[in-house]
Amino acid sequence: MWSRRIDGGGRAARGAGAVLTTATLVTGLLVGAASGAEAAARVDPDAPYRQCADSAIATTVLADPEGSGAGQRLAHIVFENTGRSVCRLAGAPGVSLVSGGDGTRIGEPADRRQQGVPVQVMLRPGDAARADLQYTAVDEGGGPFDRACRAERADGYRISPPHSFRAVFVAAPQWACASSVHWGVAGYVDTNPVGEANGTRGCVNSRTVPAGAVVGATVDVDRDGLQDTQFTAAVGDRRVYGVRTGAGGVVTVTDPLRGVGVHGGWTANLDSAGGTITVLDDQRTARLYAFRGCRFVATTHRDGGAYAFTIGARTGSGTGVACNDRNGGTLLVRAGLRARSGGRFDVSWTLVDVSADGRTAVQRKDSKEVRWAGLKASDPRVAQARASSCDALLRVEARQD
Repeated sequence: MWSRRIDGGGRAARGAGAVLTTATLVTGLLVGAASGAEAAARVDPDAPYRQCADSAIATTVLADPEGSGAGQRLAHIVFENTGRSVCRLAGAPGVSLVSGGDGTRIGEPADRRQQGVPVQVMLRPGDAARADLQYTAVDEGGGPFDRACRAERADGYRISPPHSFRAVFVAAPQWACASSVHWGVAGYVDTNPVGEANGTRGCVNSRTVPAGAVVGATVDVDRDGLQDTQFTAAVGDRRVYGVRTGAGGVVTVTDPLRGVGVHGGWTANLDSAGGTITVLDDQRTARLYAFRGCRFVATTHRDGGAYAFTIGARTGSGTGVACNDRNGGTLLVRAGLRARSGGRFDVSWTLVDVSADGRTAVQRKDSKEVRWAGLKASDPRVAQARASSCDALLRVEARQD
């Protein structure tokens, strides 16, 4: 199925569609009053740092039968990052019902959630954020709104991502109210949970993610088959890192690093006994933690001192922390850089073993190897060797002043 794209110049284009649940829903393409150039030139000062570009977002709407009943409906508006770099979304999308084949709005737009503070969702290429649309179903008689509705047939939704001045059309034929009734509420974007429970009990508690957190997808920390979320947030005068499990638990650890600037963190499931580990950093020092029994454990050297990595140094045996991706596995490594003549560098890796209980870690000195030799200073692998990262896993980050 193909959908039309309508911009200020009336130009039409084709876009791919998808059959979802019981309705045919089409990946959104540009509509709206502002031209592409005009909308692109406008910048919302409240948009998050590195807001996802409109051209890098694919929009779909998924009906949720399990969340619907008694005249109320639930749909999920999904924004996928189709770009080539990490970007952010925060806030509630704009949602209207349209008709006439030209994007003419019917009645009032959906209300945007006003309660609470939205999180910032960090999206790697291919990741998706989701906003829930809760609305009242109407029919040709106006449904529960009765005569106050003035029902008209809608072609579908006009949706603009949060802080965007451009909108997309997503086909979803239905009845809509042409009068001023409050028919729906669009919630804040959050991570898009995926996965299917495997029968293992995940981490569950009644805690919540702190307001204003920067969130993003992470690995399945409690191994229950559900998508988990990681976040970093300011709580009073301190910063915390945490995970929100797909089962409904929130677990946090206080960031002990005091550097001024960007603080970040990532979590990985290591091979063998290493289990799940977390690395927090302030771009100068990185600290190692393990996730065991639904809590974070501070990992130490065997002599009892906190296990830390130096990062950001120009050269040395320890300039960064990373993951060894050899043979498709995931192992923790200390990265090092050695300067060679002609401004080139060798990158070395030394394996770090984490105990089964996560309480201690030791550098396996006999494992040191030159991973790449003779790299130019501009090679991204040189920059990675001075940083804290783990292959394609997302590192959530925020500025700490």
